[in-house]
Amino acid sequence: MRRITRTTVGVALALGLWGCGESKPKTQTPASATSAAAPSASPATGIATPQSAPPVTSLDALFTAAQGCVEAGHLRRACSEFVNLRRAVVARKADEHWRGSLLLKAKGDADAPSTLMALTLISDGALAGAAADMVPLLLPMIDSESPLARSAALRALGPHGSDAAAAKALALLEKDTAAQVREAAAWLLGRAAYARHAKTSNPALLGALVNDPEAGVRRAAVSALGALKPAEAVPPLISLLGDLQLGPNAAIQLGGFSQPEAYRAILSEIARAKTGAPISPSLVAAIGRMRAHNKAFDVDEVTAVLRDIRPFLEKSADATARITLRMIDRQLEALAPAAPTSAP
Repeated sequence: MRRITRTTVGVALALGLWGCGESKPKTQTPASATSAAAPSASPATGIATPQSAPPVTSLDALFTAAQGCVEAGHLRRACSEFVNLRRAVVARKADEHWRGSLLLKAKGDADAPSTLMALTLISDGALAGAAADMVPLLLPMIDSESPLARSAALRALGPHGSDAAAAKALALLEKDTAAQVREAAAWLLGRAAYARHAKTSNPALLGALVNDPEAGVRRAAVSALGALKPAEAVPPLISLLGDLQLGPNAAIQLGGFSQPEAYRAILSEIARAKTGAPISPSLVAAIGRMRAHNKAFDVDEVTAVLRDIRPFLEKSADATARITLRMIDRQLEALAPAAPTSAP
């Protein structure tokens, strides 16, 4: 006979809640409510031990109290009532009733404050757990009609490395009409848990990097490609170095590549400061990363270039130039050879 575990029951309950309407909670008498909330004493020690999490109605009350944290479709995450809600959900993430109720709220009206809060909790990882428990709960949300639900599910699945989630993310990255969903799909494909799918995800991410009309999706593709580090991503990332929106992120990601052309491109972009071109601090940060990752890195060459552009940055009154100058000084200090220690 197949053994039915508590985890199995919890997963079945939550999936059942996702696919059907919300059932009314059972009426609880004052006595039963008191006994459910009160701790019981251990027969062996007489010390009070905690019981199961409060009933689902307590979650409903927390959601109701936090409704004022949503204004004009925007959730204020730092709002005290939402912070209290999140703490309670995290504390009871092993309770199948709370888990199922939260998933059911995420399925609600896309414009309802409770839906936005539930989806935010899910995408933030408030339902964190083992892949065997979480993947069956979250996969159905990827097929939701709500873009919020689809993107939240993709982000919540990031740690779990699900083959089914990877396949769905690839399809959504290429075809979904909601930018937030495509962005979440690119984000998921760049997670370490999905690196084994790089052979199929790299072409899709490169396609999004070049062709997607939304900067947020392209930025997510930049970060994902920076994590996966396919050699074919180097040329398109180099082409973005002069982009005001994506250039800083592209520079940081290029700092992790080992190809000599990535090093040359970053150093050349930094040297443009002598022509009066604005230099992002991210370029200097990328140089710092390249010292550990790029086989073409030359300490003397980098030191000479950084020293060469300092006078030009010193003349600038721009705040970004001042930040870049401070970063250059830190890099020069790090690149300087250690002073010999004197004999005792």
